[in-house]
Amino acid sequence: MVIWAESDIENIISIYPNPCNEKLVIESYEYQNTLVEIFNIQGQLVQSVLLQSFQTILPISQLAKGVYLVQVKNKKGVMVKKIVKN
Repeated sequence: MVIWAESDIENIISIYPNPCNEKLVIESYEYQNTLVEIFNIQGQLVQSVLLQSFQTILPISQLAKGVYLVQVKNKKGVMVKKIVKN
């Protein structure tokens, strides 16, 4: 579920699966200078990565079960998506 998106960024980025367990896949055709940040429900940054290719697999097995917000920022705008970690 996309919580908030600025511009058309949500049309060029895919984040799956949701809910997730051990990994989170992020796909973006415009990955250059795209920053992905994962925040816990308290707003604390728990993981951050600068995308290096069309598909990035983030290991998330170290995260506790719960709800997280994934923020994606690039020149097209900002998108925030809610994910559930099982």
